Amino acid sequence: ITNLTEGTDYVKNASLLNKNYYLKHDIVNDEIINSYVCFIYNNSEHCMKGADGGASFTQNTQIIKDFQSFNNLPDNSNPGCYFNSSSSYCYGGGFYDESAGSTGSVYIFETSSVNCGVINDGHSLCSE
Repeated sequence: ITNLTEGTDYVKNASLLNKNYYLKHDIVNDEIINSYVCFIYNNSEHCMKGADGGASFTQNTQIIKDFQSFNNLPDNSNPGCYFNSSSSYCYGGGFYDESAGSTGSVYIFETSSVNCGVINDGHSLCSE
């Protein structure tokens, strides 16, 4: 990552984004070493790590389960949450969808088409 301008291309303080979901990266020597999808609920930041071959799937699933509990969302329902060995996701709770895959992908959808995600191959994106 070179020639990026703080405030235009990135911020260090996520509250400046005025969003309740966003991408977050750990950068060392101008290289992204970890990527996350973060979202805000209960006045707190919660980040799911992506693109790690699924090593964080258990932790990401726990974040989604905590979100489910906080929002009192039922299992196997929409709105509600679903959990299996390959994916964890919830519909509702102020977002369209929050999901984590066992291969390392993580997403937060504001609507069915507006989202931020980290794909299992390491790419990250937000669409609006």
